[in-house]
Amino acid sequence: MNFDAIAGQADRFGNWDARLKLEIPFYSAILQRHDARRVCDLGCGSGRHTVAFAQMGFDMTGVDPNPDYIASARERANENQVQARFHAGGFDDVGNLAEAPFDALTILGNALSLSASMPAVAQHVEVFARVLRSEGLLIIQEPNYHQFDDPEKRWKTLSSSTQPPRLVLKHFAPWGEDRYAVEFLTIEYDEHSGWKQDIRRSSVLALTSERLHSLLDPYFAIIEEYGYASGEAYSAESPDCILVAQRR
Repeated sequence: MNFDAIAGQADRFGNWDARLKLEIPFYSAILQRHDARRVCDLGCGSGRHTVAFAQMGFDMTGVDPNPDYIASARERANENQVQARFHAGGFDDVGNLAEAPFDALTILGNALSLSASMPAVAQHVEVFARVLRSEGLLIIQEPNYHQFDDPEKRWKTLSSSTQPPRLVLKHFAPWGEDRYAVEFLTIEYDEHSGWKQDIRRSSVLALTSERLHSLLDPYFAIIEEYGYASGEAYSAESPDCILVAQRR
């Protein structure tokens, strides 16, 4: 499955200004409450969160398996005149970083659900615990997959103000017992060929709240759980599942 294709669409068409305006104060407050300064942003993509956290005064390291995203993240850090380190690598590679141990790890968006399997996530969790200081934090943000039990909630419209006119839709659909298909449908008008469409798809693990609790339990205690970065409590109807876990 082409994870880079859907990651590229999310990075390109996500409403990043609104998202960062909401999420950076929310996550920063959690980190500050727990005296977390040295933070590793796993699955950092092109570094938007990483750089924004660095601007808030955190000592940031970003990790992503795509070297092109890492290059973009370094460029973004330079443009914003902030200090942040970036490394190309997967979740387990955080165990080899010289910057460890960290006070906190953040895994935002649906990055963790791009893991190969549930056993692979369990292996990642063991590595996360190993690179955190005593009582260090692990913050995970995933879509709340329970909301997609309702077919009417499986479609999302993404913002796109570019020209020519373009409509971008994101769709989730069940795929087996523990996965969801993620599809991006882009419809745009070309003055030479008329309307055209582009479909990109992949699959992700359905990391529900219950599955995350079970996977984290051997090494972490869940201390906070939210349904959105506004701070609302998690419920089955929430758009997100945000877990704040503390290393045992």
